[in-house]
Amino acid sequence: MFTGLIETTGVVTTIFRENRSLVMGITPQTDPYDVSRGDSVAINGVCLTVERSRGRELFFRAVFETVASTTLGTVSHGGVVNMERALAVGGRLDGHIVQGHVDTQATLVEIRPVGDSFLYGFDIPAAHEPYIVSKGSVAIDGISLTIARQEKGRFWVSVIPVTMEETNLHCTKIHNKVNIECDILARYVERLLRCTSKDDEGRGDTGLMNLLQRSGF
Repeated sequence: MFTGLIETTGVVTTIFRENRSLVMGITPQTDPYDVSRGDSVAINGVCLTVERSRGRELFFRAVFETVASTTLGTVSHGGVVNMERALAVGGRLDGHIVQGHVDTQATLVEIRPVGDSFLYGFDIPAAHEPYIVSKGSVAIDGISLTIARQEKGRFWVSVIPVTMEETNLHCTKIHNKVNIECDILARYVERLLRCTSKDDEGRGDTGLMNLLQRSGF
């Protein structure tokens, strides 16, 4: 589990295909970066495992399914990626719960300066739009951000200067795609409501009222 608070960025110093997998060697900007073989690290929001190291360079393998469903396939030599180690027991959860399991990809369509911050606008596939809630949380390339506002098929997040400085978001250009992980709590609520609604089918208009009452409303 992760928090969406990026610890450091890393530079892709080695990249190659091996069978149908993508192998990346990434050198963290932070020195030292305390990880060992077998540790989990979120790379641009994708949970990967440290396979080995060579000096400061850490090697990760993304299997075919991961490459196909995330933006890792567009990473190139010299590219900058976000890095976050798994949350330690007793650590602070200052962002929100992030699993490192990418749900979909969104497209950056707008960057608007607002004072000393920026408003980033993204288009998201319709299937994942229900999980995007104003003032809720979303992980964009592993960065925990708050949704400032939304409309059909599009949402905006406010990006403060420290986020621009400490992540790779400043490298993202208009029309670039980013990894999106929706808030897991929203997914659980949707699943609960869907299952409960099925139980209430055939009970008429009282079904929704009964559900709300059982949920404490």
